[in-house]
Amino acid sequence: DFTFYYMTGENELLSIRQPDNSFDYQSAGKTLHYGNEFSLTFKPNPEWFIRTGGTWAKHEFVDFKISQRESDQVQNLSGKEMPGAPRWITNSEVTYYPAFAPNLRTSMELQQISGFYENQVNTKKAKGYQVFNFRTGYKFKWVEIFGNVLNISNTLYAHTVSRGNNAADKPNYTPAAPRTFILGIQFNLEGKIQKP
Repeated sequence: DFTFYYMTGENELLSIRQPDNSFDYQSAGKTLHYGNEFSLTFKPNPEWFIRTGGTWAKHEFVDFKISQRESDQVQNLSGKEMPGAPRWITNSEVTYYPAFAPNLRTSMELQQISGFYENQVNTKKAKGYQVFNFRTGYKFKWVEIFGNVLNISNTLYAHTVSRGNNAADKPNYTPAAPRTFILGIQFNLEGKIQKP
């Protein structure tokens, strides 16, 4: 599957960083959003299932004035990219259903995010990241036992990074979880309701 989109916005209500580093909602000007979304699945045989999907997108301020005051350092964001918006986001997974144990599943997943601007004036850019996850599970009748290892390599990264527009402003990080182990049991109960 492959989809293109192109969207223009006028007077969108966006959360805009103010000169004092606070945020306020403003409706100001025009924006442009375009890109594509894709997904691909492949099943070469009953034991293997491969999928990948993601998006490439660009989000821009086209005509976007955030201040009319001459004293403000930043008055117009026209021509800048929106902060916190990576160009690439992908998620891929390879799943194995072994023939010798038909109720067992194991999979390896890769999540990738490209770099993105931290501030509205596009002077600082956060690095992208990639994270591997492992998932497995075994189903016996109506009970499934599963285990996940997220962020296998214990990569240090942040989901989001934001920063003010002044040169001296420091970044604010929303850190992601370190390596995480999850073990669980799922009960799948099915039944028919009989009419009286």
